Amino acid sequence: MNYRLGIFGFASSPALNESDSLNAGLLDQRLALWWVQDNIAAFGGDPDQVTIFGESDGATGVGLQLTAYGGKVPKVPFRRAIMESGGANADPGTTTNTSSKHTATLTNLVNCTASSSREELECLRRLPMKTLLNTAYSYELSLNSMGGMGVFIPTAPSSFIPDAPSQLLRTGQFARNIDLISGWCENDGAFFTSTTLNSSSDIAAFLQDSYPNLSNATIAKALDLYPVSDFSPDPSANISAHYFRASQMHRDFDFTCPSLLTIQTNIKYATNPANVSNYLYALNQTAFAEVFESSGMTYYGVPHFSDIMYLFNSVTGGLFKDISTASDRKLASEMGASWASFAYYGNPSRARGSVKGWGQAYAANTSSTTPELQVLGGPKMRFTGSGKGGAYGEDLVKRCAFWNDPVVASQLGV
Repeated sequence: MNYRLGIFGFASSPALNESDSLNAGLLDQRLALWWVQDNIAAFGGDPDQVTIFGESDGATGVGLQLTAYGGKVPKVPFRRAIMESGGANADPGTTTNTSSKHTATLTNLVNCTASSSREELECLRRLPMKTLLNTAYSYELSLNSMGGMGVFIPTAPSSFIPDAPSQLLRTGQFARNIDLISGWCENDGAFFTSTTLNSSSDIAAFLQDSYPNLSNATIAKALDLYPVSDFSPDPSANISAHYFRASQMHRDFDFTCPSLLTIQTNIKYATNPANVSNYLYALNQTAFAEVFESSGMTYYGVPHFSDIMYLFNSVTGGLFKDISTASDRKLASEMGASWASFAYYGNPSRARGSVKGWGQAYAANTSSTTPELQVLGGPKMRFTGSGKGGAYGEDLVKRCAFWNDPVVASQLGV
Protein backbone atom coordinates (compact mmCIF):
# COMPACT_ATOMS: atom_id res chain seq x y z
CA MET A 1 0.00 0.00 0.00
CA ASN A 2 1.03 3.63 -0.36
CA TYR A 3 1.89 5.49 2.82
CA ARG A 4 3.54 8.77 3.65
CA LEU A 5 7.33 8.88 3.87
CA GLY A 6 10.01 11.33 4.98
CA ILE A 7 8.84 14.54 6.59
CA PHE A 8 5.21 13.77 5.63
CA GLY A 9 5.17 10.36 7.30
CA PHE A 10 7.63 10.64 10.16
CA ALA A 11 7.95 14.24 11.27
CA SER A 12 8.22 14.66 15.03
CA SER A 13 7.55 17.71 17.17
CA PRO A 14 5.80 18.60 20.45
CA ALA A 15 2.73 19.81 18.52
CA LEU A 16 2.48 16.55 16.56
CA ASN A 17 2.86 14.60 19.77
CA GLU A 18 0.15 16.64 21.52
CA SER A 19 -2.32 15.90 18.72
CA ASP A 20 -1.38 12.20 18.57
CA SER A 21 -0.07 12.68 15.03
CA LEU A 22 3.34 11.01 15.28
CA ASN A 23 4.23 8.13 12.92
CA ALA A 24 1.65 9.15 10.30
CA GLY A 25 3.20 6.72 7.80
CA LEU A 26 2.53 3.78 10.10
CA LEU A 27 -1.02 5.00 10.69
CA ASP A 28 -1.48 5.09 6.90
CA GLN A 29 -0.39 1.45 6.75
CA ARG A 30 -2.86 0.53 9.47
CA LEU A 31 -5.69 2.34 7.69
CA ALA A 32 -4.90 0.46 4.49
CA LEU A 33 -4.90 -2.86 6.36
CA TRP A 34 -8.33 -2.09 7.78
CA TRP A 35 -9.51 -1.23 4.25
CA VAL A 36 -8.35 -4.70 3.22
CA GLN A 37 -10.29 -6.20 6.14
CA ASP A 38 -13.44 -4.39 5.04
CA ASN A 39 -13.14 -5.15 1.32
CA ILE A 40 -11.06 -8.27 0.65
CA ALA A 41 -14.07 -10.57 0.59
CA ALA A 42 -15.40 -8.67 -2.43
CA PHE A 43 -12.28 -9.80 -4.31
CA GLY A 44 -12.58 -13.43 -3.23
CA GLY A 45 -10.23 -13.09 -0.27
CA ASP A 46 -10.49 -14.08 3.37
CA PRO A 47 -10.05 -11.27 5.93
CA ASP A 48 -8.86 -13.85 8.47
CA GLN A 49 -6.02 -15.06 6.22
CA VAL A 50 -4.22 -11.83 5.24
CA THR A 51 -0.42 -11.86 4.92
CA ILE A 52 1.69 -8.69 4.92
CA PHE A 53 5.34 -8.49 3.89
CA GLY A 54 8.02 -5.89 3.35
CA GLU A 55 11.75 -5.35 2.84
CA SER A 56 14.12 -3.03 4.72
CA ASP A 57 12.01 -0.11 5.99
CA GLY A 58 9.03 -2.08 4.72
CA ALA A 59 10.03 -4.95 6.98
CA THR A 60 10.43 -2.51 9.86
CA GLY A 61 6.90 -1.32 9.09
CA VAL A 62 5.69 -4.92 9.24
CA GLY A 63 7.42 -5.39 12.59
CA LEU A 64 5.89 -2.22 13.97
CA GLN A 65 2.47 -3.37 12.82
CA LEU A 66 3.09 -6.45 14.98
CA THR A 67 3.90 -4.30 18.01
CA ALA A 68 1.23 -1.66 17.24
CA TYR A 69 -0.37 -0.17 20.35
CA GLY A 70 1.62 -2.62 22.46
CA GLY A 71 -0.62 -5.43 21.23
CA LYS A 72 -3.57 -3.98 23.13
CA VAL A 73 -6.10 -4.20 20.31
CA PRO A 74 -9.19 -6.41 20.02
CA LYS A 75 -8.30 -7.57 16.51
CA VAL A 76 -5.17 -7.59 14.32
CA PRO A 77 -5.79 -6.94 10.60
CA PHE A 78 -3.50 -9.75 9.38
CA ARG A 79 -2.75 -13.40 10.14
CA ARG A 80 0.79 -13.82 8.79
CA ALA A 81 3.80 -11.56 8.29
CA ILE A 82 7.11 -11.68 6.41
CA MET A 83 10.04 -9.42 7.31
CA GLU A 84 12.94 -9.19 4.87
CA SER A 85 15.98 -7.43 6.35
CA GLY A 86 14.11 -5.50 8.99
CA GLY A 87 11.88 -5.69 12.02
CA ALA A 88 10.27 -3.66 14.79
CA ASN A 89 13.64 -2.99 16.46
CA ALA A 90 15.68 -2.49 13.26
CA ASP A 91 15.72 1.32 13.11
CA PRO A 92 18.46 2.64 15.43
CA GLY A 93 17.35 5.96 16.87
CA THR A 94 13.63 5.20 17.18
CA THR A 95 13.65 6.02 20.90
CA THR A 96 15.92 9.05 20.50
CA ASN A 97 15.24 12.54 19.17
CA THR A 98 16.39 11.63 15.65
CA SER A 99 13.22 12.63 13.80
CA SER A 100 12.50 15.63 16.02
CA LYS A 101 16.03 16.96 15.47
CA HIS A 102 15.66 16.68 11.68
CA THR A 103 12.15 18.14 11.79
CA ALA A 104 13.47 21.18 13.68
CA THR A 105 16.29 21.66 11.16
CA LEU A 106 13.89 21.41 8.22
CA THR A 107 11.50 23.83 9.91
CA ASN A 108 14.33 26.35 10.04
CA LEU A 109 15.30 25.70 6.39
CA VAL A 110 11.80 26.64 5.20
CA ASN A 111 11.62 29.67 7.50
CA CYS A 112 8.88 28.28 9.73
CA THR A 113 10.69 28.68 13.06
CA ALA A 114 8.32 30.29 15.58
CA SER A 115 7.84 30.84 19.29
CA SER A 116 5.71 27.70 19.68
CA SER A 117 5.65 24.25 18.14
CA ARG A 118 2.00 24.72 17.17
CA GLU A 119 2.81 27.84 15.17
CA GLU A 120 5.65 26.00 13.43
CA LEU A 121 3.33 23.14 12.51
CA GLU A 122 0.74 25.52 11.12
CA CYS A 123 3.43 27.18 9.01
CA LEU A 124 4.66 23.84 7.66
CA ARG A 125 1.10 22.88 6.74
CA ARG A 126 0.59 26.12 4.83
CA LEU A 127 3.60 25.51 2.60
CA PRO A 128 3.04 24.20 -0.94
CA MET A 129 3.62 20.45 -0.87
CA LYS A 130 6.37 20.62 -3.52
CA THR A 131 8.26 23.27 -1.59
CA LEU A 132 8.39 21.13 1.52
CA LEU A 133 9.09 17.97 -0.46
CA ASN A 134 11.98 19.41 -2.45
CA THR A 135 13.58 21.08 0.56
CA ALA A 136 13.23 17.93 2.65
CA TYR A 137 14.65 15.70 -0.04
CA SER A 138 17.66 17.97 -0.63
CA TYR A 139 18.27 18.03 3.11
CA GLU A 140 18.09 14.23 3.36
CA LEU A 141 20.54 13.77 0.49
CA SER A 142 22.95 16.20 2.14
CA LEU A 143 23.14 13.87 5.14
CA ASN A 144 23.83 10.62 3.29
CA SER A 145 24.10 9.24 -0.22
CA MET A 146 21.62 6.39 0.28
CA GLY A 147 18.61 8.45 -0.78
CA GLY A 148 18.21 10.08 2.61
CA MET A 149 17.63 6.78 4.41
CA GLY A 150 17.46 6.88 8.20
CA VAL A 151 16.67 10.60 8.47
CA PHE A 152 12.94 10.66 9.21
CA ILE A 153 12.20 7.44 11.09
CA PRO A 154 9.51 6.17 13.48
CA THR A 155 9.35 7.77 16.91
CA ALA A 156 8.80 6.13 20.30
CA PRO A 157 7.15 6.50 22.67
CA SER A 158 3.88 7.32 20.94
CA SER A 159 0.42 5.84 21.01
CA PHE A 160 1.34 3.54 18.09
CA ILE A 161 4.78 2.61 19.51
CA PRO A 162 4.22 2.93 23.27
CA ASP A 163 7.73 1.81 24.29
CA ALA A 164 11.08 0.92 22.78
CA PRO A 165 10.29 -1.70 20.09
CA SER A 166 12.79 -4.20 21.56
CA GLN A 167 11.14 -3.78 24.96
CA LEU A 168 7.69 -4.36 23.44
CA LEU A 169 8.99 -7.62 22.00
CA ARG A 170 10.80 -8.74 25.16
CA THR A 171 7.73 -8.12 27.34
CA GLY A 172 5.18 -9.68 24.97
CA GLN A 173 3.49 -6.40 24.07
CA PHE A 174 2.67 -7.33 20.49
CA ALA A 175 0.13 -9.23 18.42
CA ARG A 176 0.16 -12.87 19.52
CA ASN A 177 -0.15 -16.02 17.42
CA ILE A 178 0.94 -14.49 14.10
CA ASP A 179 2.81 -16.81 11.69
CA LEU A 180 6.19 -15.32 10.77
CA ILE A 181 9.02 -15.52 8.26
CA SER A 182 12.00 -13.31 9.03
CA GLY A 183 15.43 -13.15 7.45
CA TRP A 184 18.31 -11.22 6.01
CA CYS A 185 20.85 -11.05 3.18
CA GLU A 186 24.24 -12.57 3.99
CA ASN A 187 25.98 -9.19 3.61
CA ASP A 188 23.13 -6.88 4.58
CA GLY A 189 25.54 -4.44 6.20
CA ALA A 190 27.90 -4.08 3.22
CA PHE A 191 26.40 -0.94 1.65
CA PHE A 192 26.20 0.82 5.03
CA THR A 193 29.82 0.29 6.07
CA SER A 194 32.76 2.46 5.07
CA THR A 195 35.18 0.55 2.84
CA THR A 196 38.11 2.58 4.21
CA LEU A 197 38.11 0.94 7.67
CA ASN A 198 41.59 -0.42 8.39
CA SER A 199 41.81 -1.01 12.14
CA SER A 200 39.89 -1.63 15.34
CA SER A 201 40.17 2.06 16.18
CA ASP A 202 38.65 2.90 12.77
CA ILE A 203 35.69 0.64 13.55
CA ALA A 204 35.31 2.15 17.03
CA ALA A 205 35.26 5.67 15.57
CA PHE A 206 32.83 4.60 12.84
CA LEU A 207 30.42 3.11 15.38
CA GLN A 208 30.71 6.09 17.71
CA ASP A 209 30.06 8.53 14.89
CA SER A 210 27.10 6.54 13.52
CA TYR A 211 25.58 5.64 16.90
CA PRO A 212 26.75 8.30 19.39
CA ASN A 213 24.99 6.73 22.37
CA LEU A 214 27.05 3.53 22.20
CA SER A 215 29.36 3.46 25.22
CA ASN A 216 33.07 2.74 24.98
CA ALA A 217 32.47 -0.48 26.90
CA THR A 218 29.81 -1.59 24.41
CA ILE A 219 32.09 -0.87 21.44
CA ALA A 220 34.97 -2.72 23.10
CA LYS A 221 32.74 -5.75 23.70
CA ALA A 222 31.57 -5.67 20.07
CA LEU A 223 35.17 -5.70 18.87
CA ASP A 224 35.85 -8.71 21.11
CA LEU A 225 32.84 -10.58 19.75
CA TYR A 226 34.01 -10.04 16.16
CA PRO A 227 37.76 -10.78 16.21
CA VAL A 228 39.53 -9.69 13.05
CA SER A 229 40.92 -13.22 12.73
CA ASP A 230 37.40 -14.34 11.74
CA PHE A 231 37.55 -12.24 8.57
CA SER A 232 39.73 -12.07 5.46
CA PRO A 233 40.78 -9.01 3.43
CA ASP A 234 40.21 -8.50 -0.30
CA PRO A 235 43.68 -7.51 -1.55
CA SER A 236 42.49 -7.17 -5.16
CA ALA A 237 40.27 -4.25 -4.14
CA ASN A 238 42.49 -3.03 -1.28
CA ILE A 239 39.73 -3.79 1.23
CA SER A 240 40.82 -4.60 4.78
CA ALA A 241 39.46 -7.45 6.87
CA HIS A 242 38.22 -4.74 9.23
CA TYR A 243 35.66 -3.66 6.63
CA PHE A 244 34.15 -7.15 6.57
CA ARG A 245 34.29 -7.25 10.35
CA ALA A 246 32.33 -3.99 10.70
CA SER A 247 29.96 -4.98 7.90
CA GLN A 248 29.00 -8.14 9.76
CA MET A 249 28.45 -6.17 12.95
CA HIS A 250 26.06 -3.91 11.04
CA ARG A 251 24.31 -6.87 9.46
CA ASP A 252 23.77 -8.43 12.86
CA PHE A 253 22.55 -5.50 14.95
CA ASP A 254 20.41 -3.99 12.17
CA PHE A 255 19.00 -7.08 10.46
CA THR A 256 19.93 -10.52 11.81
CA CYS A 257 19.46 -9.97 15.52
CA PRO A 258 16.12 -8.13 15.19
CA SER A 259 14.92 -11.16 13.21
CA LEU A 260 16.11 -13.51 15.91
CA LEU A 261 14.52 -11.51 18.74
CA THR A 262 11.20 -11.31 16.87
CA ILE A 263 11.07 -15.06 16.27
CA GLN A 264 12.20 -15.94 19.79
CA THR A 265 9.60 -13.73 21.46
CA ASN A 266 6.87 -14.79 19.04
CA ILE A 267 7.42 -18.37 20.16
CA LYS A 268 7.75 -17.44 23.83
CA TYR A 269 4.42 -15.59 24.01
CA ALA A 270 2.33 -17.73 21.67
CA THR A 271 -0.78 -19.22 23.25
CA ASN A 272 0.23 -22.58 21.78
CA PRO A 273 3.67 -22.42 20.13
CA ALA A 274 3.04 -25.67 18.24
CA ASN A 275 0.22 -23.95 16.33
CA VAL A 276 2.27 -20.89 15.26
CA SER A 277 4.73 -20.97 12.35
CA ASN A 278 8.16 -19.35 12.78
CA TYR A 279 10.71 -19.47 9.97
CA LEU A 280 14.14 -17.90 9.48
CA TYR A 281 16.20 -17.53 6.30
CA ALA A 282 19.49 -16.09 5.04
CA LEU A 283 19.76 -15.11 1.37
CA ASN A 284 23.10 -16.21 -0.09
CA GLN A 285 22.76 -15.13 -3.72
CA THR A 286 22.45 -11.84 -5.59
CA ALA A 287 21.63 -10.79 -9.14
CA PHE A 288 24.12 -7.95 -8.61
CA ALA A 289 26.95 -10.47 -9.04
CA GLU A 290 27.84 -9.62 -12.65
CA VAL A 291 27.67 -5.87 -11.96
CA PHE A 292 29.97 -6.27 -8.96
CA GLU A 293 32.36 -8.46 -10.94
CA SER A 294 32.70 -5.97 -13.79
CA SER A 295 33.05 -3.04 -11.37
CA GLY A 296 35.62 -4.64 -9.07
CA MET A 297 33.22 -4.56 -6.13
CA THR A 298 32.74 -8.25 -5.36
CA TYR A 299 33.51 -7.41 -1.72
CA TYR A 300 29.87 -6.32 -1.37
CA GLY A 301 28.87 -10.00 -1.49
CA VAL A 302 25.10 -10.44 -1.12
CA PRO A 303 24.10 -6.95 0.01
CA HIS A 304 20.91 -5.26 1.11
CA PHE A 305 18.18 -5.18 -1.59
CA SER A 306 19.35 -8.51 -3.10
CA ASP A 307 16.03 -10.19 -2.26
CA ILE A 308 14.03 -7.56 -4.17
CA MET A 309 15.15 -8.85 -7.58
CA TYR A 310 13.96 -12.36 -6.76
CA LEU A 311 10.67 -11.62 -5.05
CA PHE A 312 9.57 -9.10 -7.67
CA ASN A 313 11.20 -11.28 -10.35
CA SER A 314 13.17 -8.64 -12.18
CA VAL A 315 15.62 -11.39 -13.11
CA THR A 316 13.21 -12.93 -15.62
CA GLY A 317 11.36 -10.01 -17.16
CA GLY A 318 12.77 -6.89 -15.59
CA LEU A 319 15.87 -4.81 -15.06
CA PHE A 320 18.23 -7.75 -14.52
CA LYS A 321 16.90 -10.13 -17.16
CA ASP A 322 19.90 -9.67 -19.49
CA ILE A 323 22.51 -10.47 -16.85
CA SER A 324 20.64 -12.99 -14.70
CA THR A 325 21.68 -16.62 -14.60
CA ALA A 326 19.57 -19.77 -14.74
CA SER A 327 20.25 -20.04 -11.01
CA ASP A 328 18.84 -16.55 -10.46
CA ARG A 329 15.66 -17.38 -12.36
CA LYS A 330 15.24 -20.66 -10.48
CA LEU A 331 15.69 -18.94 -7.12
CA ALA A 332 13.16 -16.23 -8.04
CA SER A 333 10.62 -18.89 -8.92
CA GLU A 334 11.22 -20.85 -5.72
CA MET A 335 11.19 -17.84 -3.40
CA GLY A 336 8.01 -16.49 -4.97
CA ALA A 337 6.36 -19.88 -4.58
CA SER A 338 7.53 -20.11 -0.96
CA TRP A 339 6.15 -16.69 -0.05
CA ALA A 340 2.82 -17.65 -1.66
CA SER A 341 2.89 -21.05 0.03
CA PHE A 342 3.42 -19.40 3.41
CA ALA A 343 0.58 -16.95 2.77
CA TYR A 344 -1.80 -19.78 1.88
CA TYR A 345 -0.70 -22.59 4.19
CA GLY A 346 1.52 -20.98 6.82
CA ASN A 347 4.29 -23.24 5.46
CA PRO A 348 6.85 -22.00 2.89
CA SER A 349 7.62 -25.49 1.59
CA ARG A 350 4.17 -26.91 0.95
CA ALA A 351 3.20 -25.44 -2.44
CA ARG A 352 4.41 -26.75 -5.78
CA GLY A 353 7.67 -25.16 -6.89
CA SER A 354 8.55 -23.78 -3.45
CA VAL A 355 11.81 -24.24 -1.52
CA LYS A 356 11.62 -27.74 -0.09
CA GLY A 357 12.66 -28.89 3.37
CA TRP A 358 12.32 -25.53 5.10
CA GLY A 359 11.87 -26.29 8.79
CA GLN A 360 10.80 -24.22 11.76
CA ALA A 361 13.32 -21.84 13.35
CA TYR A 362 13.25 -23.77 16.60
CA ALA A 363 12.27 -27.40 16.23
CA ALA A 364 9.46 -28.68 18.40
CA ASN A 365 10.33 -30.74 21.47
CA THR A 366 13.84 -29.34 21.76
CA SER A 367 15.48 -27.03 24.24
CA SER A 368 18.08 -25.84 21.73
CA THR A 369 18.80 -22.12 21.74
CA THR A 370 20.53 -22.32 18.36
CA PRO A 371 18.29 -21.21 15.49
CA GLU A 372 17.64 -23.36 12.45
CA LEU A 373 17.22 -21.53 9.17
CA GLN A 374 16.95 -21.89 5.43
CA VAL A 375 19.92 -20.67 3.40
CA LEU A 376 18.44 -19.47 0.11
CA GLY A 377 20.57 -19.62 -3.03
CA GLY A 378 24.31 -19.83 -3.50
CA PRO A 379 26.41 -22.99 -3.61
CA LYS A 380 25.22 -24.11 -0.18
CA MET A 381 21.45 -23.71 -0.41
CA ARG A 382 20.19 -25.85 2.43
CA PHE A 383 18.27 -26.06 5.68
CA THR A 384 20.83 -25.78 8.47
CA GLY A 385 19.25 -28.54 10.56
CA SER A 386 20.78 -28.46 14.00
CA GLY A 387 22.39 -25.12 13.15
CA LYS A 388 25.62 -26.02 14.93
CA GLY A 389 28.87 -24.42 13.88
CA GLY A 390 29.70 -21.90 11.19
CA ALA A 391 27.96 -18.56 10.77
CA TYR A 392 24.73 -19.79 12.34
CA GLY A 393 26.01 -21.59 15.38
CA GLU A 394 27.11 -20.41 18.79
CA ASP A 395 28.74 -17.21 17.51
CA LEU A 396 25.45 -15.90 16.11
CA VAL A 397 23.54 -16.73 19.29
CA LYS A 398 26.21 -15.06 21.44
CA ARG A 399 26.44 -11.97 19.23
CA CYS A 400 22.68 -11.51 19.06
CA ALA A 401 22.36 -11.96 22.82
CA PHE A 402 24.75 -9.00 23.04
CA TRP A 403 23.03 -6.73 20.47
CA ASN A 404 19.57 -7.59 21.83
CA ASP A 405 20.59 -6.98 25.44
CA PRO A 406 18.36 -4.24 26.92
CA VAL A 407 21.32 -1.98 27.75
CA VAL A 408 22.84 -2.20 24.26
CA ALA A 409 19.43 -1.92 22.60
CA SER A 410 18.78 1.24 24.63
CA GLN A 411 22.08 2.72 23.46
CA LEU A 412 21.12 1.94 19.85
CA GLY A 413 17.74 3.57 20.45
CA VAL A 414 15.66 0.52 19.63
